[in-house]
Amino acid sequence: MFVLRSPDARHASQVSSMAQFFGYLLAAVGPVVLGAVRQSTGGWTIPLIVLIVLLAAQAAAGLGAAVNRYAAPAHPHADTPTTCPSQAPPTVGGGAS
Repeated sequence: MFVLRSPDARHASQVSSMAQFFGYLLAAVGPVVLGAVRQSTGGWTIPLIVLIVLLAAQAAAGLGAAVNRYAAPAHPHADTPTTCPSQAPPTVGGGAS
């Protein structure tokens, strides 16, 4: 997935590093926080509502990540998002002259 959303290997490694960092951070902190919420409320209703809200946010982020474009533009000064090669418009005239 990271390679499909990156214009080159450098961007792929950066996106992969960021995703792994936040994934492991949430995996380490999440159970402790939900356990504290469960202990402070005395039941499972509030922790489950928190999980449902987080699930909705994660689903929205996943839908945004599923868009067929790069996570970062190929050129650092580009001001428009770059589309993936499979979605690039066809060239007229068959190439450069």
